[in-house]
Amino acid sequence: MSAKGKHIIGMIESSSSALTKVGMWGTFAMMILISWDVIARYVFNSPLLFSDEVSGYLLVYICFFGAAGTLKEKRHVNVDILVNRLKTLNRKRLELVTYFLSLGFLLIFLWHAFVMVYRSYVRGVRMPSILLTPIWIPQSLLLIGTFFLVLQLIIEIRKSIKTFRSGEGG
Repeated sequence: MSAKGKHIIGMIESSSSALTKVGMWGTFAMMILISWDVIARYVFNSPLLFSDEVSGYLLVYICFFGAAGTLKEKRHVNVDILVNRLKTLNRKRLELVTYFLSLGFLLIFLWHAFVMVYRSYVRGVRMPSILLTPIWIPQSLLLIGTFFLVLQLIIEIRKSIKTFRSGEGG
């Protein structure tokens, strides 16, 4: 692979890891927000009116920003009772098929997410809530996270194909 290709892969993988770390801060922010809301509600009898809305946005942020880094580290939840019984070569083949199916699904998802964000932006849609948040802002979190997940998945497919070509697949 060329030096430029390695540099691009390195940038994508670094971005995946960085998004995961940013997502971790979202977990911390959500914990603080919910804790403060509980304290404000039961101690001061004055709940935060925006807590549920912002917590929902943070949940999307946490999930989608962590997805690419989780894939990079191969930390997604796997049900591998049957897969572990396969020979190594067949397991690698199944992994590659799964990657391609996932890529197809995610490309469709990414396109629809883009259309959703674009339409929300053009129409000026806002959440009917106290914050009146332009809905394209939290939707963009989903779009960004999915985009980096697609890029990371392409890298994983490339690694898997390289493993087959080098004869390490079985």
